[in-house]
Parts: sequence; C-alpha cells; structure tokens
Amino acid sequence: MDIQAISSVEALFSKWREAQRKEPDEVFRSYSPSGAVPKESFLPDGIIDLAEYAGAKTKILFIAKEAHWFQPQNGNDALKPADGLFWVQNVVKERLSSGRGGTNFSRRLALLAGRALSEPDPYRALQKAAFLNLNKRDGFRGCVWRTLEGYVGQYHHFIRREMELIAPDCIVCCGSGVKWLLDQYGCVPTGTRVVAVYHPSYFALSDEAYLWQLDCAMGRETSGGSQKIPS
Repeated sequence: MDIQAISSVEALFSKWREAQRKEPDEVFRSYSPSGAVPKESFLPDGIIDLAEYAGAKTKILFIAKEAHWFQPQNGNDALKPADGLFWVQNVVKERLSSGRGGTNFSRRLALLAGRALSEPDPYRALQKAAFLNLNKRDGFRGCVWRTLEGYVGQYHHFIRREMELIAPDCIVCCGSGVKWLLDQYGCVPTGTRVVAVYHPSYFALSDEAYLWQLDCAMGRETSGGSQKIPS
C-alpha cells in the first residue's frame, strides 16, 4: 500500500480504517489479547480548524496515546457510541460557542496551546492547533502499554504520514512514553521539533507548574504574564 501518494488526512483515514478491518486476527490478538476494543473501531483526529491552523504563526501538533471511550458497566467494558467522533474538535467548537463542555484534559490542552502560541484565549489558541492520538481504536481509563505499542508498531507508517500531511512546526508529546514511541518507530517527519510534557490530566501539578514544563521544554523563560484559566 503506497500511502505516500495519499494527499489528504481524510483519504488516509479511509485507507487506515480499511487496514484495521483487514488486520489478521492473530496479529490483532497478539497485542490486544482481550479483543474488547473491536478491530474496526476508529476515532479520527487531525487539524482542529483548517483556516485557523493555516494562519497560525507556529503550527503546533499535540500528540496523546489514545482516547478513553470504554467504560465499565455491570463489571464489563462497554463501548461508548464514539466511532467517527473528533472529540477535541467538538469540545473546541462547544467551548467557543457556549463556554461549556470539555474535561480537565481538554482544558489543559487549551492552556498548552495558549502558552505555545502566546494567545490570551486558550480555546481560540487550541482552535489553531492540531491533535493526534497514536491509537485510533480507543482505549480504557488506564492505557495498556502492550496494546498501545503493538498498535503503533502495526500502523507507524500511517501515523508518520498523518504527521507529514498535518506538517507541524512543533510536536508536543502529552504523556509518558509518547516521545519514546515516536522515536522508536520513526514516526516523526525529518526536521520537526519534538518536545514532551506530562499528560494533561496529571493532577499533581498546578496549572502554572504544568505550563512551566512547556516553557522549559521549548527552551524559553516563563512569560510572567497572566493568562486566564478557563473553568
């Protein structure tokens, strides 16, 4: 499959979904032994707003491990109806239109975007960024490393092509192990800057301490200015 000839993220996702459906069961079970997440489950991501991203002074791509779309019900894990949902994009639209919605994950992601782009409104800053989950199949509340690495190993060429199509100036890895996986499987386009911070849901740091990580990772002093922290 020559995915280098694919010229849009949407077309790439179509091929990616097809590859997931055709993945041999024995390969799928080798890294996802429970089979609780269906092979064909797929959550898209990418550029949050094409026009805003095109005009951004610095093009930022945030990368996380996987979405959490499974939840325990009566002792079992049940799939939420989320296939085809670009959650971060939906949250940004809802926040900008009504001021509601989101989680601490999206709130901190917006703060990172605001800091990286020196924008006073975090969610408008996030609108100018892109977001990518390594594992498009979804996951549970706690990431299973065997499953995550198995997925990246299986689909690293798709992950790299998505990054090439998004063409960021800087990649911000959100969570432990994300940068290692990108390096290990050669996912990052040549010449792209990569930095890493804790997972946005990490609760042991204040917002300012969390943002200080980004300042340090990007090799700059903290701004010292006040930034409104959205509730």
